[in-house]
Amino acid sequence: MRNSAVLGAVLGIVVLAGSEAQSAPFTTYGFVGTSGVFAASCSGPGDGGLPNPNIVDNRVFFKAGSDCTVDPLTPTANSSFSSGSVTASGTTTTALGSISGSAAMSTGAQSAVQFPAGFSDSGWIDTLLVSSPGNEGLLAQVSVVLNVNATLSVSGPNVISRLWLAVSSETSGNPALHQPFYQIQAPAAPLVVNDTLTLELPFIIGTPSQFLVRVMAQAMTSSSTSFGNNTSDVAFLNTITWGGVEKVTVAGDEVAFTAVGDDSGINWAEPFTEPVPLTESVPLALGPALPFALGFAGLAGLAASRRQSARPAAR
Repeated sequence: MRNSAVLGAVLGIVVLAGSEAQSAPFTTYGFVGTSGVFAASCSGPGDGGLPNPNIVDNRVFFKAGSDCTVDPLTPTANSSFSSGSVTASGTTTTALGSISGSAAMSTGAQSAVQFPAGFSDSGWIDTLLVSSPGNEGLLAQVSVVLNVNATLSVSGPNVISRLWLAVSSETSGNPALHQPFYQIQAPAAPLVVNDTLTLELPFIIGTPSQFLVRVMAQAMTSSSTSFGNNTSDVAFLNTITWGGVEKVTVAGDEVAFTAVGDDSGINWAEPFTEPVPLTESVPLALGPALPFALGFAGLAGLAASRRQSARPAAR
């Protein structure tokens, strides 16, 4: 199906003029650069912690004993956790234009492990130059397409499966905000996702601006201790892929355009299913990545989530 999705604050459209309106470049898990990928995964028990105001979903942190990996350089991340009847895992692989991975959790009755969960988070960043003759300096709405193929499943009384996506441009001014797309909570039938999403991104014509595509999978319990046999799985092994730029509009009128990665050279106007390999020219660096990964992998709002009906999040 084709959905026109507006991602609230993530893709909030604001009136902008000129390059001064752009926000700071995206930084994710120590990724420093203009084009490239990032990958992180974490699995294990959760624990209480103070919320980070820059991240929507992290009032509970993974704690010592969890297995967490952050490896933007390879762009893969894998983790696994086992303690008694509790197992959890997270895995992801990403390239410019394609992301795949999974998260899983299972636990027996009355586990002493608090908030067991599996988590993965990955995506790509590129600097995109949208060009249109005669429209330089004007604010444009760029309609981008993302193909999503995934399966979410749950069983037991206290589990949630979530698949979050974030697609944002530097011009939107909100690179740190994310919006949940799909979620089910036990008891619920498996949710099979086969969507083509059309998302609106703001860009200034003729001004290079970074854009981000990010995918986060969470398989988790929804209470601090599990009082039943529970399983939760999120799989997007069939990948989430770039579907190209559908159109560019200026003041509501469609215009002729090109959309090329200013650093990568990728023609983002075209759809593709095969990932574009990274080259040595793509700058990557690791900062203090692991603490951020642990913080971001939080499981906030678990009590509120128990009250939600089993359904994919609004999109």
